[in-house]
Amino acid sequence: MTTKTTRFAILMVMNALAFGAMAQITITRSDFPRGTTFTDNFATSAQTGFALPAEGPAQTWDFATGITADTLYARPRTDATADPDFPNALNKRNSPLIFQGFLIQQELYEAIDANGWYEYGAKLQAADYSLQAVTGGPNDSIHFLALNDIYSGRTDYLQFPLNYQDAWTGMRKETIDFELTVSSSSLNRAPGSQITSVTFDREVVGYGTLQVPTANGSPSAPFDALMIKSIRTSVDSFYLGGMAAPPSLLAAFGLTQGQSEIYESYIWYRKDFGFPIGGLSIVNGQVGTFDYRTNATTVSLTEWTVSRSSVFPNPVAAGDNVTIEFDQEADGLMDFTLLDLTGRKVFQATGISSMHGVINTQLPKNLSEGQYFYQLKNKKESFITGGKLILK
Repeated sequence: MTTKTTRFAILMVMNALAFGAMAQITITRSDFPRGTTFTDNFATSAQTGFALPAEGPAQTWDFATGITADTLYARPRTDATADPDFPNALNKRNSPLIFQGFLIQQELYEAIDANGWYEYGAKLQAADYSLQAVTGGPNDSIHFLALNDIYSGRTDYLQFPLNYQDAWTGMRKETIDFELTVSSSSLNRAPGSQITSVTFDREVVGYGTLQVPTANGSPSAPFDALMIKSIRTSVDSFYLGGMAAPPSLLAAFGLTQGQSEIYESYIWYRKDFGFPIGGLSIVNGQVGTFDYRTNATTVSLTEWTVSRSSVFPNPVAAGDNVTIEFDQEADGLMDFTLLDLTGRKVFQATGISSMHGVINTQLPKNLSEGQYFYQLKNKKESFITGGKLILK
């Protein structure tokens, strides 16, 4: 259950009088556009070791001067509004999960309503792995079960309306179910689970103006922003056969009952942009990288409304042609980009002619089988549409 409190109104009045030259900011649901299908493009700074940002009213935060991008990311969001397993979802993204070195394919679901934007749940795919390297038993294994995990509880990224000095706490539980076979412990597909209790404490600790690097690396113009301090605390519990897993078995996997982790960050939001515009990570007390969205000063509310599209054939073989149709009468030249499940660009075709919302392009022959995401942009680098593409 999420609760929201606002500090005494008299403090707000005093701050407004003392810092009246810089207007305070309120972000409402209508100020926070989120489409169903789009690609989130962001960058991570090459620099670390930033000073902690100043909290309080009427601040000036410069995260543009002297900052260069180390890594560029593209994370597609796909429409989840028709997913029967997650009835309140808006969209989802691929986010592989690592359980003690074992990969589990996972899609994370997000939702938004009149109260806030929040993490809704996760869809985990089944996976099987040998445990011989861990236990020594040639037939030992771990089988991760497919799971539609709508989180118990709710953790809001932000709440509406959002103002300086607002604070809230959210709690949720995440689950990984598995079956364990370890012959030396007389376990034969014994049911087990990891349940992670996640708590977020968030507070709007500052408002002012923020600058971030633009796409060409130059500083953006200053723009009004709210700064949230976020503290994430997670505690892991492990169960086997309905009881707490034995310490000796956990030790073999490098696990400890009740192990916890704390992650802190500062996050900036502006009006009319449906994502954080910047985030500063703090790991083990050390300030880490600065993540930022280079288009945060140029994307308008309407640019988050994108076209629906269809691609055929789908599945398709590497080297074959694909045709994409989208519900926009867009003629001219388009750029077609193919991304793998991590968001890494694996192929791009530029200057493809579009006629009445249809393009055709040939895929390279060296692509591996599997799931990919495609996106189309016009000659102004505006995102037009995107979706899934499966190579057979």
